[in-house]
Amino acid sequence: MIIDAHTHIFPYVQGINADGPTRGAGYGRIWVGDQQVQLMPALNEETKFTSEILIANMDWGEVDKTVLLQGPFYGECNQYVLDTAGQYPDRLICVVYLDPWSPGLPDAFEKIADIPLFRAVKMECSEATGFCGIHPGGKLDNSEISWLWTKLERRELILGLDLSAVASRSYQTDAVCTIAKKYPNLRIVVAHLGQPNPMVEADAFLMGDVVGTDRSRQINQCLA
Repeated sequence: MIIDAHTHIFPYVQGINADGPTRGAGYGRIWVGDQQVQLMPALNEETKFTSEILIANMDWGEVDKTVLLQGPFYGECNQYVLDTAGQYPDRLICVVYLDPWSPGLPDAFEKIADIPLFRAVKMECSEATGFCGIHPGGKLDNSEISWLWTKLERRELILGLDLSAVASRSYQTDAVCTIAKKYPNLRIVVAHLGQPNPMVEADAFLMGDVVGTDRSRQINQCLA
């Protein structure tokens, strides 16, 4: 069986990032604030990646199942993801979009978590397209959002984290280590294999000299 652990679908672009609201501009382009960027190949007249396109690509690539993730830059698609999973229950695994710093989330969480198709929560933390850009002071180990880790652990939901680039403000491995120690039964998945990039791979301090240090081993043990 082939499982793709990281895919996205969205019927339109209506999100936000550090530079402002986002919206579709057609043929793979989006508006980010007052700037236009090419988000994806010019596959369609409208900038979208639908469930039908995903399933067709899965069939073409002989992929049996996939995990549907979400991100702030194209906007919350919880209902669309649920509807799609209802059409293809044997092929899709749903991950819910939550903004931990949203004022109304504590009251809404239980209703969202009661939906059985949602198996995990994914947080896009990057500065460019995620929560550390939308909420510049946001820290994963802040006490104001610790209630969420308690509830995820209690409900046995998986926490997915995209920490983005090494050494960026969103690469909060210390905070993840703190969470992992405090909530030992909370399963944490860090996306993109920790997000290495060519610059980091060429840096002897980040990728070479620290590999064998006690600090590196401590972080790896927390993330294991």
